Amino acid sequence: MNLEVLFSKKQIKEKVNKLAQEINDIYSSDTDLVVVCILKGAFIFYSDLLKQLNQNVLCDFCSLSFYGGNKEVSNPARLTLDIKTVIKDKDVLLVDCMSDKGYSFNFARQILEFRNPKSIKTACLVFKPLAVKNAKIDFKGFEVEQDCFVVGYGIDYKAQYRQLDYFARVVE
Repeated sequence: MNLEVLFSKKQIKEKVNKLAQEINDIYSSDTDLVVVCILKGAFIFYSDLLKQLNQNVLCDFCSLSFYGGNKEVSNPARLTLDIKTVIKDKDVLLVDCMSDKGYSFNFARQILEFRNPKSIKTACLVFKPLAVKNAKIDFKGFEVEQDCFVVGYGIDYKAQYRQLDYFARVVE
């Protein structure tokens, strides 16, 4: 399997900074913002994004299971790790690194909406056209083609490539 660089470390840093600025423009600095990371893929993006936010941030994590070790998404999803923070009447930012079809955001959002937050917004660093069609993504990073399989910067393929500090396209 070969990798082709899609977005460099520098491009990613610039995009994360831009997304953080958009988020800072929406929420005041005295806002208590619950920022929820969808594990595992978003952990690097989440960490870099948090460093740029001006709000009072409450960090939490959830994990969803879609991928069965291959490149195809299965549905329905399973919640494998739930958040611990009480989000009733709080602003929530749901963060994912990659959205293929929007399933993660839709599933996580449905779970969180039952807990009556003040608002839920979503941030995604890399997305595909179907993701935008199927889910509301408020803060969008890089768009890639639907058939592009991306790894790096937290995104894996068979538990490999998460450590890359850039995004790459898998070329077989």
